[in-house]
Amino acid sequence: MIKNYNQFIRESFNGFRTIGEYIESISKNNDYALNIISQYTQDIDPTIRLANAINLLDKSTQGFIIKMIQDHRNGTEEQKEPVVIAYTDANLLEANEVIAGKNLFKCYLKVFTALGLKDTKPDWEKTPESFLIYFKTGLIDVNGMKSVMSRYRYFDTFINEINYTHSECQLYFGIKCDSTFEYGIGTEDQIIPIGKFKLTKGILNWILTLDSPSAINLKRELLHLDISKIALFCKIKNEMKNFVPGSSEKKMNPQLNDDIITFGYYGIGKWDNGKMDTGELENVKNNFKIFLAKYKWAERVQVSVTSNQFWLYLNIKLK
Repeated sequence: MIKNYNQFIRESFNGFRTIGEYIESISKNNDYALNIISQYTQDIDPTIRLANAINLLDKSTQGFIIKMIQDHRNGTEEQKEPVVIAYTDANLLEANEVIAGKNLFKCYLKVFTALGLKDTKPDWEKTPESFLIYFKTGLIDVNGMKSVMSRYRYFDTFINEINYTHSECQLYFGIKCDSTFEYGIGTEDQIIPIGKFKLTKGILNWILTLDSPSAINLKRELLHLDISKIALFCKIKNEMKNFVPGSSEKKMNPQLNDDIITFGYYGIGKWDNGKMDTGELENVKNNFKIFLAKYKWAERVQVSVTSNQFWLYLNIKLK
């Protein structure tokens, strides 16, 4: 524990008007310090000065931040403290650590709007397996994106993680299959999450009230959903990885349409003039119902199996 707060200010903050200005000063160009600070200021409007955001924290938190920064500088911090920030390369695996929250997402949407990306729609074909709903922009110029993002201090850490060899990148956001919301930057060999927060009823309502033009398509997808439906869709997508209706040439990424999630498989079974053999279609239906019967949530859904032009579709509708 640090010593008496007022005593500590008199001894250590000479030359600074506030404790926020002092912490801002000692954290300059210090990724570790900025990471620690961000964990406690992530729900404060990121457009205000860092010193002012710190001044809004309670005194014990301010003192703890100073102690953490000083311990790190002196090499006396505990090993369990979080790593600054990590991103993945190759195979597009996901980062283990993100520090931003929901409030920074509002600034992230402002970046979308400033870059002319407000009409970004769900990218069902390229939705990662770990996402339920996924919005991803087309390729954009890295320098142009950095120029816009650099207006917000909290983006600096993330945009500097982009490999210098990349001249283009993409921005993404969406709901993951663990009912969290994530947004960030992607390149051909990196995924750099900027923020992540758990979806709740309150958070969902908050998203639906966002006035950003870049949130319109997101709100359109969420309009007919609630937390329980999102959680159920996540369970369904996760469990459907275990169902194999037959040998197929390719699969369609699951797609949501209001209360229906659809899984598609191309080239399964016997076909005649673009129509699947009736016997094989019935066999798939029976196997599908048997597969679903073991799950408690099966009572909350209705299913249909359809086929068209060598595609077999498994449709699951929430009741």
